Amino acid sequence: MFKSAIALTALALVGGTAAIPVFADEATVPALKAEAEGLVKDYAVQLKAALAGAMESAGPLGALSVCREQAPIIAAALSRRSGWSIARTSLKPRNAASAPDDYERKVMEDFDARIANGEKAADLVGAEVVKPELNT
Repeated sequence: MFKSAIALTALALVGGTAAIPVFADEATVPALKAEAEGLVKDYAVQLKAALAGAMESAGPLGALSVCREQAPIIAAALSRRSGWSIARTSLKPRNAASAPDDYERKVMEDFDARIANGEKAADLVGAEVVKPELNT
């Protein structure tokens, strides 16, 4: 059976990404995509709950602090628990260290175009398997 190194990145509109290099055969790709999508959803649920709590207790300024302080903590906890690398990005990042890579930018620009054409933002998910060139 053919084994190859693949890197899987899933990106959802909430700006979360999950990526991990793994050794897998082609049969495991659907399961990896499902796992990545689940991690992005888990991140979104946790962040939304933290934002809602902050809005209720401290208003919009409290919500801003959640984005700045809690979102990275949520991502780091999910990364440790899952073994995936969880991060968030935006086409207009406030922090240069959070700027999207080429793949993330491409997917988010595609999301913007699809929204402009009437698709629901909540329905947008992107996932891709990348097979890096291995030096032999």
